Amino acid sequence: MSGKITIKEIRDLMDKLLNATRPLAEVHPNVDKKYHYIRVIEGFYRRNHFTFLAIRYLADAPALADSAEVLSRKMTEDVISIEYMLLNGKEEMAKRFQDFFYIQANQEIEQRKRLGYEVPTEAEMSKLIARVEKLKPKFWHEKSKSFMHSWSGKSAEQMWVELAKAKAFGEHDIKVVLLGYTLGSWKNHPNPADVLTYMTNDLRAASSESSLKQATVLSMMDYIRLTTRYIDELRAIRQRNVYENINKVIKEVFGYMDDDRFALEKMQ
Repeated sequence: MSGKITIKEIRDLMDKLLNATRPLAEVHPNVDKKYHYIRVIEGFYRRNHFTFLAIRYLADAPALADSAEVLSRKMTEDVISIEYMLLNGKEEMAKRFQDFFYIQANQEIEQRKRLGYEVPTEAEMSKLIARVEKLKPKFWHEKSKSFMHSWSGKSAEQMWVELAKAKAFGEHDIKVVLLGYTLGSWKNHPNPADVLTYMTNDLRAASSESSLKQATVLSMMDYIRLTTRYIDELRAIRQRNVYENINKVIKEVFGYMDDDRFALEKMQ
């Protein structure tokens, strides 16, 4: 292959991935209740299948490239969470993730109270508070005297630092993810460099082209990572190779992406 990578080539690869992995996104593994990680990665995978599908739709509308980049950042955060679970004990971390649901529910209800919205009944609240109190040692932040605001007690950036130190990703992958995550953050928050790209039609067109390529390529990398992690877990539980046809497509697409034209830094 030669020349610049085209958005058409990228869209074709996205379609290939989506068509191949749809059965995996629809499956609901029948496993013992003692397994927590499989349920968490199942949910993450379904969520990211739809996010990846949304980015694919946006790939047909270059003017909406910034939205695609924001969504690709969201996928990267999910990859970071899954890898953080694997690094620190997948079952314990997955259970922690599930338990944080009750902390979030309590935080949301407190917010609704302050705003004057309707809240659950006293009986329902009593059950929730009892559960929250039981979980308090796990999620209480002593310094601020309040509950943590994330399931891990850390930001995505802090988890990423741990993953990088543990070499959970290769050096090239670290650079790619950091670049893509930073660019996605620029689109998601007020940023002067990003606002400047809206000043002229020429700037907007050039920025949209690179943003769309970055978003689609990074989302493919994220989706491939999540797909392989999900299949790995299903194989470990079932003690046999499953979804070999999907693995074959993943390897094929990854082989295309190994081409130098897919380097994110060359799309800016």
